[in-house]
Amino acid sequence: ITLVPLLHCLGQAGFFLRLEEYKHLREEPNCYQQVCPCHPATPELYAALAGDLLAAHAAPLFHIGGDGGRFLGLCPTCQARAKKLGGRSALYLEYVAKLAQSLMGKDRHILFWDEMVRQMTDEQIRWLPARMTPVFCQSLASDGRPSSEMLVPLDRYRKLGRRCWGGACRLP
Repeated sequence: ITLVPLLHCLGQAGFFLRLEEYKHLREEPNCYQQVCPCHPATPELYAALAGDLLAAHAAPLFHIGGDGGRFLGLCPTCQARAKKLGGRSALYLEYVAKLAQSLMGKDRHILFWDEMVRQMTDEQIRWLPARMTPVFCQSLASDGRPSSEMLVPLDRYRKLGRRCWGGACRLP
């Protein structure tokens, strides 16, 4: 068994964004679930947190999360950057690829939730570094069986020549 550290880089960041000292890193001031990827302190904080995890885990894998970006592009800085890059998807790709590159320099293979890239074009997905592996999670049908929809991301990533991790979950 290999333990894989997971540190969310975009959404699911309430564990620190709810604190007053990190409030300025929120993408949406009234919501503490998502960081602003354009704030200069965001990658610095992520690097510090990731450094702590990397020091404690020898695994060659590191999961950056990357999901929960529904507010992406709301702050004025992110709006301007997204416009310059060609949209929210490009802003997302720039951000996660930059974080991944810094971690890959530490001999890690990067995993990330594919929620944000499923809607992207094949060309956009190809832009991601090869050592980034999408991980998808699909809810099971109400009868507890996997649906054929589960195979769509697998087939698409295979056609793009990308490795993929995935699985199913059953919600109560």
